[in-house]
Amino acid sequence: MTREHDVLPYILAELPRQGTSRFVALFLPDQVVEETTVVLDIGGATFVARGRVVLETGWKIVEPARSDGKRGTKSSGGHPTQK
Repeated sequence: MTREHDVLPYILAELPRQGTSRFVALFLPDQVVEETTVVLDIGGATFVARGRVVLETGWKIVEPARSDGKRGTKSSGGHPTQK
């Protein structure tokens, strides 16, 4: 083992929770989500229904839960390094 391996646990212990989870997320796979949109025209009125099903949690597994009970942040669902 090199000296860098000895330093990593110390760095992880010193980082705030959010920083640690973002760091760990870099090494996890992308989240896979299936999105469905249905548009209905009923009597001249348009109704839109949307749904999301998470197929693979991926990197969002390390994101802390939000106050509404969902995990992660409101984002495009991409990897944390993507903008």
